Amino acid sequence: MSFISYSQNAEDVMLWRALRHIRNGFYIDVGANDPVIDSVTKAFYDRGWRGINIEPVPRHYDDLVAQRPDDRNLQLAAGTEPGSLTLYEVKEVRGWGTLDAAMAEQYQQQGHQLIELPVTVMPLAEICQAHVTGEIHFLKIDAEGAEEQVMRGMDFSRWRPWIVIAESRVPAEEGTVTAAWESLLTTVGYTAVYFDGINTFYLADEHRHALQQAFHAPPNILDDFVRFSEWESGRYAEKLEKHYADQRRHIQQLEVALQQADQQLAQQQQLLTRWNAREQEFSASEQQIAAQEQQIAAQEQQIAAQEQQIAALYASSSWKVTAPLRAVRRLLGGQRG
Repeated sequence: MSFISYSQNAEDVMLWRALRHIRNGFYIDVGANDPVIDSVTKAFYDRGWRGINIEPVPRHYDDLVAQRPDDRNLQLAAGTEPGSLTLYEVKEVRGWGTLDAAMAEQYQQQGHQLIELPVTVMPLAEICQAHVTGEIHFLKIDAEGAEEQVMRGMDFSRWRPWIVIAESRVPAEEGTVTAAWESLLTTVGYTAVYFDGINTFYLADEHRHALQQAFHAPPNILDDFVRFSEWESGRYAEKLEKHYADQRRHIQQLEVALQQADQQLAQQQQLLTRWNAREQEFSASEQQIAAQEQQIAAQEQQIAAQEQQIAALYASSSWKVTAPLRAVRRLLGGQRG
């Protein structure tokens, strides 16, 4: 799987090229900012590394606590000596928070809105004393103009990060600012080996022979990396494709269901046609039966009338007078037989 680069300028690609042989390494991130976006340490955290994230801005610190539970997250600023200072945060530009009042004034002159926050300050050496128990494989410093104060608060003779990467350019300005603090590294056994246009990478002299070759060229196709934004876009595209595939399958299922419904409707229509035909036959039969019933009723009326006539005949005087004559006829008829 390709290496996913979360950092702004592929700093993590360069660090991974040099340190990929280290399992479960350790880092210190001064000015950690967001735990994902432009993070130099996110890719390492995902690979089992752990470390210290130093971040004074409350919202970024809260995100680090939520998303980096196995790291040591410190809501403070690294400086020359313990105390408290004012952090100037540029509200609309993530990552443009500084302890440098002069830089904050420049931001304000450029039209940016600043938020002033009181922050606790501790020297990096004291932070290491409290939280570091082994090797520091890399130290990243992005203090928006306060890099010199961070380095002055570090004891590089005792704590020896293999690699130090420090932001060397002030945001929205031309030129580098390494002259102000580079001697703080070079005089304690660190050598600049690579500049990526924003940051300078330094190697501890005791590790330079083993690691220097990793900094011979900028990030390239041989590093097999993909930027997080591109990877996320690809994953989003995959999700969309899956969604569309699911929709297509759903449409196909609906089409099959519609065909089945059409077939059922056709069958129902056939049954209805048969039912209507039978209903018509039944209606005709009912009409025939009604006609026959009328005929029977008429015949019954005729029979009743005839029966009444016969009854009247039996009850008539002539019938009674001729009764002896009918009796003689029956008698004579019997004798003849």
